[in-house]
Amino acid sequence: MTDVFFKLAIPHTSVSFPALIASALPYLRVFSITDQPDERPSVSTLATTTSKRVVLTFNLPKDAHSILPLLEGIFALVDLLASGKVTFRTDTRAKIKKVREDVEKEIREEASKEKKEEAAEDKRAARRKAEEERVAKLSPSEQKKVILSFLRHSSVCSRPLRISSANANARSRNRRERWFARHNLGSRTGK
Repeated sequence: MTDVFFKLAIPHTSVSFPALIASALPYLRVFSITDQPDERPSVSTLATTTSKRVVLTFNLPKDAHSILPLLEGIFALVDLLASGKVTFRTDTRAKIKKVREDVEKEIREEASKEKKEEAAEDKRAARRKAEEERVAKLSPSEQKKVILSFLRHSSVCSRPLRISSANANARSRNRRERWFARHNLGSRTGK
């Protein structure tokens, strides 16, 4: 800020604004002058301009009259900001402009990355739906082959799945024979 800020005096007193802030330090939590939004802007809100805001947060002391000069000073500062007499130095304005351009660029890159991810997800969903429709039109035996093929090559299984209908039938036949043997019913091959 320019020297005007430091020379700012409270009306009806000769105390400078920085001295007021120093006297209120035990109570003062936040003091900022900003034109930044409360939340990170999106691409659609980048072009909108915001007005300057003075943010003052403090703990209320037992004697509220002790911070009254600070509040009067804040109102004098707001009036000064509205009049346009307080400006930044040239080098400070250049730094602020560069930081804002960098942040805007970052926000635009994030938005384009999100769009690309959404487009890729939509493409995957369309492919998945087309494949499901194709499989739905197949006969039941062809559907079974496609599903088994998918399960063998899928990353869902920790190891490749090896199932064939001949192996499944043999296991089932062996189970039946063991059951009959346990129950002394002799050997039977169930069909």
